[in-house]
Amino acid sequence: MRVLVIENDPQNQSALEAALKNFKDREKASDRSSALDLIQHSLADNRWFDLVVVDIDTPGMQDDSIIADIRQIEDNHHVPEEKKACLIVISASPRRQLLTDCMFRGCDEFMDKPLDSIRMLENLNRFNLTDTVQPAESSLLKRVTGKTLFDGVIKKIERGDLELPPSPKIAMRTRQLVDLNADIEDVIDLFRHDLSISTKLIRLSNSVAYGGFEKNTSTSQAVRRIGIDRSVDVVMSICCRGYFVTNHPDYKQLVENLWWHSLACAHAMTNIIDHKQLNIDEDPFALGLLHDIGKLVLIQAAGDLQRPKKWGMDIEMDALRSILSEYHGQVGMRILKKWGYSKAFAALIQHHRVSGETEPPAAMQMLYEANQLATVAGFSDGMGNIEHAAEQLEQLGYIPALQDDLKKQLSTQIEQLRYAFG
Repeated sequence: MRVLVIENDPQNQSALEAALKNFKDREKASDRSSALDLIQHSLADNRWFDLVVVDIDTPGMQDDSIIADIRQIEDNHHVPEEKKACLIVISASPRRQLLTDCMFRGCDEFMDKPLDSIRMLENLNRFNLTDTVQPAESSLLKRVTGKTLFDGVIKKIERGDLELPPSPKIAMRTRQLVDLNADIEDVIDLFRHDLSISTKLIRLSNSVAYGGFEKNTSTSQAVRRIGIDRSVDVVMSICCRGYFVTNHPDYKQLVENLWWHSLACAHAMTNIIDHKQLNIDEDPFALGLLHDIGKLVLIQAAGDLQRPKKWGMDIEMDALRSILSEYHGQVGMRILKKWGYSKAFAALIQHHRVSGETEPPAAMQMLYEANQLATVAGFSDGMGNIEHAAEQLEQLGYIPALQDDLKKQLSTQIEQLRYAFG
């Protein structure tokens, strides 16, 4: 096994010597530039490091950027996730913000000075980097609170690390064109720029719900058969579908449930507004689809922190749900503002839970009702209760017969999109 130690503090040397004695191939760097050069040249020769120890107090490295640089070099050389170096950061000033920043940049463990060789050995054992089998101790993530996770996500948003994927930009541009009463051909031309969008629109237009005497073969034919408003909603769904993913196996079902719940809320919003013949300033479909985007990003962040070399679940599902409930509105608001949505739209995302003490804005009330209807129709995000949701709707004037009609309408719409997504 190979190790690179980046430090120039003599007080650390004896502890590191004791802890790393089983590493026969050891390299040392005393500054940022030489360390990155060593990593670059080693990967170019297909000789990656199993372990990199970084003393963040080394001159030129008083921030977390070297961690991102190391991970970027690994990515540039296409190092598989399981082959990436275990990265341990040590510091004499373990500030909470520094710890959070290092985790989100890609470090695996953070250790205080003076360095304890026994604790270092325990960490190496946990990352399967020693021959000695010892009981695994709590990993770094078990010490992460909801506030720490939230702070890390917000910092990533502000840095621009959570960029809006290209396809959602098409959806936003489409809505702008429709709001400006643009010619239908302008909208169709925009759809043609994305093969996935064009293919799925054509597929949906040929489904049982929309199928005519002849099979559609072009984007223009599909949009004209489906209708421009419905096409815009479908495109927004297609654009956002690819964003609802996670690499953490224990969270995949949670994210999948969140996707179908969000999609159901989007359709429920438009259905309820049509039923009540209301007019609201915000795009109801987008509001329903994106209202829980903060939950998605927090789930993805939690999964990213649990690197493959760590053992088992580091956040219990109940604890994660509690974090999602408390922080997703604030995260969602930041994301929507970053993506260019209006302050009013972002504020609705932040405060979309209806308060019983004051009368909420119409859009917020409709979103609350859409959430309940999605749950009643069987599209819960895993946190809703069908019986409770039905009771809430009945108190708001949705008699059982009306609930049944809206549920059938919603289920049909979702099944159409399941067909379109293939």
